[in-house]
Amino acid sequence: MSKLIYRVTLNPMTAYLLIILSLMIVDYSYADKHMAKTFKASSSKHPVALIELYTSQGCSSCPPAEKWLGNLEKSGITKDQAVPLALHVDYWDYIGWKDQFSQKYFTQRQYQYRKTNHSDSVYTPQIMFNGDDVRRVTLNNSLKKLSQKTSPVAFDIEAHTQTGNSFKVVINFKRIDAIAKNSKVVVVLAESNLLGNIKSGENAGRKLKHNHVVRVWKNLGQIRDTFTLDLAVKSNWKRDNLEVVVIVETADMQTQQALKLLLK
Repeated sequence: MSKLIYRVTLNPMTAYLLIILSLMIVDYSYADKHMAKTFKASSSKHPVALIELYTSQGCSSCPPAEKWLGNLEKSGITKDQAVPLALHVDYWDYIGWKDQFSQKYFTQRQYQYRKTNHSDSVYTPQIMFNGDDVRRVTLNNSLKKLSQKTSPVAFDIEAHTQTGNSFKVVINFKRIDAIAKNSKVVVVLAESNLLGNIKSGENAGRKLKHNHVVRVWKNLGQIRDTFTLDLAVKSNWKRDNLEVVVIVETADMQTQQALKLLLK
């Protein structure tokens, strides 16, 4: 059976227009993904809790705690009630597996809690609620009490995408009560939906899922009307999984307000 072959011949002008049209479609698609975007959020009228989980991929007791942290919103706790963060410490890195998310500063911060008498020991997994060891609080009752209080600060945050892998973050304080005049401001960049393929150590052979992992921690110093800073994003971090967190805390590490901004 013979095959029929159809050949279409285009005049040079038609071919040129088709090429231009295809390039425009590709260009618009790229622009849509990379166009400048602005993300905004405002702090709540009541204090929002900061929940810090001190954890490690090298700790066999930590995966259940990380699962609990990652499921907080599914359990009905919203970002207007609590902001969860996972801080991976480095003091278990020597026992057979180096945590890919660990940072020395997180270990130092955990030890600082003990110095300020908000914790009597350092361990993993350790959960700090607004600067206090979670063993001293009942989560739901504590959240209910916070919802009945008034925040000592009010502020807005904006995150603007920039050329390259970075965000320009602007924080504007609209109200700073006397009790917060000497407070410190922190900006955090965290990422969720991360996977760890653990090949050695206490969790050898396990594939761990990590959420709210702190990638960047910036201490901005004493509170003032406005802060502006750039947050660099590494190429392997997925923007849709990132969140910017603003923390206002006292000199002795008691959280006064927390705010989470999703970058999607």
